[in-house]
Amino acid sequence: MKEFDDSINSIRVLSIGYISSRFPFDVITKASEISFVVPIGNCFHLLGVDKLNTHYTSPTQASKIKCVRAYGTKKFITNCKEKILIWENDTIVGQLEGHSAGVIDMLLMSHVLMTLSKNNELFIWDLNSGQRYSSLSGIESFGKVTTMLHPRGYYNKVLLGNKDGEMSIWNINTKKQVYRFAGWGSPIVSMEQSPAQDIIAVGLEDGSVHLHDIRHDKSVTVFRQRGSVTSMSFRTDGVKAHLATASRSGVVSIWDLDTRKLFYSFTAHSSTVARAYFLAGEPIMVTNGSDNAVRVWTFHNIDIYKPLLLRERTGHDVPPHATQFFDTDGRAGTVISTSDKGPRMLSVNISHINVPFSHNKIKLGEGNDHLLAANPANYRTMNCIATAHGSNLVLWSFVRMAVDGDKNIRLNARISALGMSACGNSAYVGTTTGDLECYNVQSGTKRASVRIEPAGSVNGIVVDATGRYVVTCASNKHINIWSSTLKPIASFVLESPQTMLVQHLESGMFACAGEDGIVRVYDMETRELARKFNIGHYVVDMTFNHDGRWLIVAARGDATVRIYDIPSGLMVDWFTTRSPVTSISFSPRGEFLATTHADELGVYLWSNQMHFGTILLSRPGETAPMLDLPTVQADGEKGADGVETHADINTAKEKDRTIATGDEDEKKQQELEDNKGVPQLDVQDVDHDTIPSAAYGDQDPASSQQIGRLVTMTTLPKSKWETLLDLDLIKERNKPLNIAEKPKLAPFFITSTGGVNPTFLTPEQLKEKDQKEKENISTNGKKKNAEQELNGWGDWATPGDDNDDDEQENGNDIAALSKVLGKFNPIKIVKSKFLQLLEAGYKSKNKDYSNLLNLIKEMTPSAIDYEIRNVNHIEMDIHYMVDFLVQLMRGNNDFDLVQTLTTHFLRVHGNLLMTSEYSSSLVELKQSQKSGWSHLQNVFQANICMLRYFTNTLQ
Repeated sequence: MKEFDDSINSIRVLSIGYISSRFPFDVITKASEISFVVPIGNCFHLLGVDKLNTHYTSPTQASKIKCVRAYGTKKFITNCKEKILIWENDTIVGQLEGHSAGVIDMLLMSHVLMTLSKNNELFIWDLNSGQRYSSLSGIESFGKVTTMLHPRGYYNKVLLGNKDGEMSIWNINTKKQVYRFAGWGSPIVSMEQSPAQDIIAVGLEDGSVHLHDIRHDKSVTVFRQRGSVTSMSFRTDGVKAHLATASRSGVVSIWDLDTRKLFYSFTAHSSTVARAYFLAGEPIMVTNGSDNAVRVWTFHNIDIYKPLLLRERTGHDVPPHATQFFDTDGRAGTVISTSDKGPRMLSVNISHINVPFSHNKIKLGEGNDHLLAANPANYRTMNCIATAHGSNLVLWSFVRMAVDGDKNIRLNARISALGMSACGNSAYVGTTTGDLECYNVQSGTKRASVRIEPAGSVNGIVVDATGRYVVTCASNKHINIWSSTLKPIASFVLESPQTMLVQHLESGMFACAGEDGIVRVYDMETRELARKFNIGHYVVDMTFNHDGRWLIVAARGDATVRIYDIPSGLMVDWFTTRSPVTSISFSPRGEFLATTHADELGVYLWSNQMHFGTILLSRPGETAPMLDLPTVQADGEKGADGVETHADINTAKEKDRTIATGDEDEKKQQELEDNKGVPQLDVQDVDHDTIPSAAYGDQDPASSQQIGRLVTMTTLPKSKWETLLDLDLIKERNKPLNIAEKPKLAPFFITSTGGVNPTFLTPEQLKEKDQKEKENISTNGKKKNAEQELNGWGDWATPGDDNDDDEQENGNDIAALSKVLGKFNPIKIVKSKFLQLLEAGYKSKNKDYSNLLNLIKEMTPSAIDYEIRNVNHIEMDIHYMVDFLVQLMRGNNDFDLVQTLTTHFLRVHGNLLMTSEYSSSLVELKQSQKSGWSHLQNVFQANICMLRYFTNTLQ
């Protein structure tokens, strides 16, 4: 059994609020479905154009992704420093090596890939063989290459643009330059193929766009915009001839190619537009930018209306500096994070719920670090979120997702501390000049104010659960305790200026951090020092966990996050990240720790392994392990190949976070004695992280490898195996109530009577006529048969007739037939594929029934029922079937499917199994069933007992 030296076991979980980086996306078209692969930091995710939902998210790689290309519909190609990685869904299936510097651009032409590095290396790769085909060795004479394009119709040719504003066409087979264009004297930053074969749009750094005819080497027209041309795209729906150009200021310009004038210009993003792309044959444009946003624009009726924003996915466009969980009765897993642009609501469960709070025309200004106060107690009826921007206190409504009217309160000095009462009615504000003020969050009215003595900046405010006490810390080294009306109650002086104050409402403890790097924990009721932790570095942020047993501290000096156990007074875990932590928050239910980081636009969540399983605590290592930031959140929807996928929420643990253990059996026995017989789950029983996801490909890890003594449910739809249990009832229910009878056809000729005046027969007459005809036929037949019998009687009974020859002839025929039949083997029963795999699995060396199980998973419930009923008791099929069920039960895989198969098998062949011939097989099946269920039953009973004990529901 493996033990981990961490309590929170900082395993990366997911990142929320990260939508797009400053690098362009690529397009995947599969039938009528269009998706975009968007790079985000060290990973990429797949967005559907319909709703911009995250269909798929890749695991993180070693470096940031600067260029990504879609290879077909299932594979992706990304740069990773000097390497090129080839992905198939979430698995790296290959890598290309050879560059001596980082790869900055890639050009994909069918199975040929061209890669460009920082030191101007241009390699050509064959993706089918995975080998480097060649390189353009003469590229040094052309200069520094900035962009590449394959012109349509120019086979084996590539168009290169350089830093001097020149273009040249190269033949990748001969590795020679075919033609070199004069250029324009400004670096070429983008090129785009137009619908016309020989016309290329060339974007320069000075803002000019040249539509150049590369066949005749002349410019057709020139457009000019403000700023460098970062991206271009032609509209191809046939309604308008438009060219879209993007800039670093976030402006997208639409040019009319017929009039050769600017048609419309609008701000698509608040910063650089990485790419603007018109969907093929659609009046729809997709843009992404460095402001952490992906937007879809529609150009329907553009003659009357400007381009309309169809849908968008956005996040913080500047790094957030404060975050807090905001779980309400209807919104579990909600996170509020704030930046200089205001707060946003993020969802832990659904990635596309990422909504900014609207501040109308209020100028927020620069946000104050860590100043976010939120209380969901009365979020439906009053303002429940407060943020500070300079000297402005802004109150927000969670229901309206906006500033509540004119609730923008301006103070006389810069705000340095915020706090909110437990009831949510009052907000307390501290300033750098030592002022402490109380405001009603509903009306914005000031209720009380006081100035601390001696003068100093108020750096922390907390309010106890009853609302009686307000505690403040300041740069004057004082901890002050006030009444709710800001009347002084108590005060004590510490050794250094205090920079931060946090509390745990339920336990009544609060912690303050000083500039000397020491964190002190006090009891609010007794005002006594409970614990003292020497961090040794300036504390950036800290928080209590949900039950108040842990104190999590983020330090600036060594960029670490430390977890202290308050009852024992020991540090139980710590870790560090490449990007320093700026704020932290613990979820009210204890599942996650949320962090924000410098220069990172997302909010990152880390799992609390103590919440999800049993973790044995031990002393942490001498150095904090370096952990990568979590991957980005996905919704578990269809991936690129149409298969449901999920985000890589748990990746491999750091190797240095494991320690050696002794004998497993002895420790398990000791645990059982220490726990008084209550069954405990081993760490290895619940440890998914030690199994890399790449080992399974597209399969579910649970279906490929069993985890300890736990059972694994089948991945089949629930309706499939449940239908087998009620198949008879379903067939009976689906029978028609009234069987439709075929209508009687009218005769082609209607019978009539003879005579001078013929008439049609009535139904009674017709019936009578038919009866008479039947009687005549019967009478004539009997007479004929009697005559035949009499006529043949004399011949048959003629005396002296000898039949010896006939008898001898018949005997010879029988002998000949016996000889013919003797040449053939006895008739054998032809077995179905089900029975053949059943017999083969039983006779295999390790009794491997995997092929049969896979066949059953592909069969319909009716087919499974048919095969089970056809199990032959004359041969050994019954014994084979019992052994098949026994082996599956012992493996604990596909638990619910195996139980269904067992139930149906016993229901069909139960009477036969009760005979003495199958008594031993039935006993073996019973024991396997009991051993598989007993472990789960013990765990369930232990959990129920513990729940009843802690919730006082014992009866």
